[in-house]
Amino acid sequence: MRTRVIALNLQQEFRNLINQLKHDYENRIKELLVQINSTKISCAHRNHVEALAKRLDQRIRDTRFRRLSYDGTWRENDLNRKLQSIEKKLPISRIKLAENKKDLSSNRHVETLKQKVMKLQKENEIRIPA
Repeated sequence: MRTRVIALNLQQEFRNLINQLKHDYENRIKELLVQINSTKISCAHRNHVEALAKRLDQRIRDTRFRRLSYDGTWRENDLNRKLQSIEKKLPISRIKLAENKKDLSSNRHVETLKQKVMKLQKENEIRIPA
């Protein structure tokens, strides 16, 4: 009878440990998924800045072309002011683009994190008896 009580206690302790491990792994997986999602957002932001920089470069080219196409000093002065305004914005966009390119290293970490998540999920499946 006493060995049965000890066995039941050990079984209960084992179940508690398994549940704790399962809980720990689930929390770790959630943390890794949050890291992956934040990295994806950074990448999306970087792509958006790159697209804006391309549009800005295109507008500068268009503005220069129009400036050469139009006659008259008034039109030329107006276009020069617009061009200067756009050219002032270009360095800011380029700085933002450079800052976001630093986030590219986090893209490398995404794959690592995904592998860790899959490994933890796999370990979680293996350790918990069916």
